[in-house]
Amino acid sequence: MRLFGIRWLGARLTVSHATFAIGTDEDVLAVELATASLRTAVPLLAKVLTGPAALRAEEFPSLYFTGYDVDILEDSTVELVGQANIAGSPRDLFLEGELRSVESDRDSVILWLRGVLPSPRRPPANSGWIARLLARRPVYVEFAAEFVR
Repeated sequence: MRLFGIRWLGARLTVSHATFAIGTDEDVLAVELATASLRTAVPLLAKVLTGPAALRAEEFPSLYFTGYDVDILEDSTVELVGQANIAGSPRDLFLEGELRSVESDRDSVILWLRGVLPSPRRPPANSGWIARLLARRPVYVEFAAEFVR
């Protein structure tokens, strides 16, 4: 979260599984994130956000992102349109960034993307006040991974 342009609340999730396929019939990025792996610098906030009043980690152990429209431009810029599935609620997400090859290994690439997940049109049903407060704000997303063929 940002307040006056300053990031004051950040969180991290662990990737359980990721696939990045380019140069095939359909370019795709598929990422599975472990919901219970959410970590923040604010004590006990991760427990609240993964609990039954927000992300519901017991009911939805994973968050998913599928990028179904991947454009790789000449200067290694990547534009990606996809859908994030958060606690059973799909939301569109546009990401852009860079694709770089690893110089020491020809079979490896590094993908770095960022974007903004807009706040939902409706507040999350059956959620606590902290989750409703945070859901009103856009979420700045950053993704970085090395993929090996």
